[in-house]
Amino acid sequence: MGTFTLLELLEEKKKKEVFGIFVSDDKQAIQSLQFLFVKNGNFVLSNRHGDAAHDANFATVKPPNKWTYLRSITFGTNKGTYGPYGMKTAVNLKLKEFNFQIGDDRSFGGFHGTKHGPIGGKTTDGSVWDEKGKGEIAKIFVTSGTQTYFLLSLQFLFVDQNGQFILSDRHGAQYNYSYTTTFNTVVLDYPSEFLIGIKGTYYSNGLRSITFVTNKDTYGPYGSTRPMTDDAVIDIQIGNDRSFGGFHGLKQKTRIESIGLYLKPITPSMIKPTPLTRPKRKKTN
Repeated sequence: MGTFTLLELLEEKKKKEVFGIFVSDDKQAIQSLQFLFVKNGNFVLSNRHGDAAHDANFATVKPPNKWTYLRSITFGTNKGTYGPYGMKTAVNLKLKEFNFQIGDDRSFGGFHGTKHGPIGGKTTDGSVWDEKGKGEIAKIFVTSGTQTYFLLSLQFLFVDQNGQFILSDRHGAQYNYSYTTTFNTVVLDYPSEFLIGIKGTYYSNGLRSITFVTNKDTYGPYGSTRPMTDDAVIDIQIGNDRSFGGFHGLKQKTRIESIGLYLKPITPSMIKPTPLTRPKRKKTN
């Protein structure tokens, strides 16, 4: 269970203008709290109070609403409507609706960067692995075991701000814990190819399989390709705006337990608008 002291919350005492409250839980208890304040007309994101390593579900509360979970969301653009994503129908639930209208003047200023997950196993003795801020990926190294039916390890080849290749630590098993070990290398066509999503399966104590989706191709699944009855599914779609900001998760000595993502703040400059084409006029006699 996440813990946050009274002193931590008192540190936010003088920040009275609250725009958003971010709540994470593990379906049993509140794991963490974070606040988005308004100070001198600017948004200020507080520290994240509590446990950020074991949460699974996220909810965003905008006062004066009560403490509720975000059930579904729909995005409207100048060309179409996308959604709803999440719970599409309410059964015996009194749900409240929200409807934000921005307008068609391109005044949208962007979403704030977030940390999603990790998703996967929920043991109590896993250790944290974190690659925050490393969103430029050239290669991904995946080790899986046929006998263990788990994803054994993950390793990444990043590109830093100076264009230099940086090899990450090997997360998960440092040795082959399976009689039959499979090693795969995902080679991206960097810099034109980038990550737009991940898919996979997991059980209560670890990741079973993983698939990496880019703007050009799909790589995987790696790991166990035999679905088990109790396996749960991972399907995280990032989008093609290069907002991926790194991986994080939990690991054991013998496997990868869970995986999550960092998303960079999205601004209009990150999204390339589609060139407008005028229809050709028909010639008149």
